Amino acid sequence: MRGVRFMACFRFKMWWMAQRMGDKGGDVPHETQFLLVESRGPGAGEEEEDEASYVDLAAGFRFAPVGLVDMFNGGAAVEGLTYSLLADGEEAVGLVSMEVRGRGRFGAYSSVRPRSCTLGSSPVEFSYDASSGMVILELESMPLPKERVHRIAIEL
Repeated sequence: MRGVRFMACFRFKMWWMAQRMGDKGGDVPHETQFLLVESRGPGAGEEEEDEASYVDLAAGFRFAPVGLVDMFNGGAAVEGLTYSLLADGEEAVGLVSMEVRGRGRFGAYSSVRPRSCTLGSSPVEFSYDASSGMVILELESMPLPKERVHRIAIEL
């Protein structure tokens, strides 16, 4: 996103808290306890619209995971992400595979309605809002301890 600054507060050594300022994801320490985000809004000079980063899989396919939408800093739930193009040309098929930890409503941006979504090896219901491109699916429980993450596959 453009026009965004943040301050991360994280545990330093055993008991001390420290601050770090930044403007990109790489500036966020792994030990972050909470993150304060500041965005320029209307009235702060020129108006600026937030912009998400996405990947172009093929002509017409754009995708970006958002994360757990009801959780503060829910994007951190996405631990693994793989983009694949299974077929190209007129009938292009894109596959996005993700490893996600946690539970709740998982969201992603997609420029096209997904053909299918699977959680593990089972099909899962999802909703798609064509006006915003938001795909939502429900992760009803935590992953099994031996799995550690949910494996989600979205076919475009």
